[in-house]
Amino acid sequence: MAVGGNPPLPSRKEVDNRVCGFNDFDAFSIDDIYCAGDRGNVWHWNGKTWRRVDFPSNMYLESVCCGSDGYVYIGAQSGNVWRGRDDRWELFHEDSLSLPFMDMVWFADTLWATSDYGLWQLRAGKIVKADVPIAISNSSGNLSVNDGVMLLSGDYGAALHDGNEWMLLFDLATLRSEHAKKPA
Repeated sequence: MAVGGNPPLPSRKEVDNRVCGFNDFDAFSIDDIYCAGDRGNVWHWNGKTWRRVDFPSNMYLESVCCGSDGYVYIGAQSGNVWRGRDDRWELFHEDSLSLPFMDMVWFADTLWATSDYGLWQLRAGKIVKADVPIAISNSSGNLSVNDGVMLLSGDYGAALHDGNEWMLLFDLATLRSEHAKKPA
């Protein structure tokens, strides 16, 4: 199913300044979608039209999550996270990581985020490294939520979280170790 009309084409200046294009999107509903990418480029679909959001930064934007708490979270360069909705935004989490959060989802009443540095979550109003076993953290990459579970998968493994416990599906280190033990 197509969502009506495309956002307006960017101007030549926007293209030259890399302030157009999207890296991620998320939705509260089919009539409430947010897209973000490049340098401060945020758009909102209200079910009828696309509108460019008045976003207060030209940081590079990587990931978007529409949280059950009613906020939109946008992962930006250096591990910064913006929080807001419509045209009201605040720099919610300021960091100086060398990479942004590559994926963000809402699960078990909290924001979860991944980066090459591992798994992060919103706890007590702050984004902190998740307290999980190293094999789980090493599986960081992409996140997906469905049917009451969250799937975490990356270059080094995959794991499921049911809201209470983690289940490691596989990890590359164990697979390599088992493969090395097999006779040639």
